[in-house]
Amino acid sequence: MTRPRPSRRDRVADPDDVSDVHPAELRRLQKEFFSRVDHLAAAFQRKRDEALARGARLPPDDPPWTAGA
Repeated sequence: MTRPRPSRRDRVADPDDVSDVHPAELRRLQKEFFSRVDHLAAAFQRKRDEALARGARLPPDDPPWTAGA
């Protein structure tokens, strides 16, 4: 015997499903996301610059696991 499917209201929302998100809300979320990414990128750049100012050496451009790829 098959069980009846739960109604849409009773199902757990899939966090990756954006089909029900209003376009304005999606734009707001994207703007917030990219703002946070930019903030983190700037923090990493500051840390890199500080390390270089202290005389730290940079790692090679390519990670070792990509050698010969």
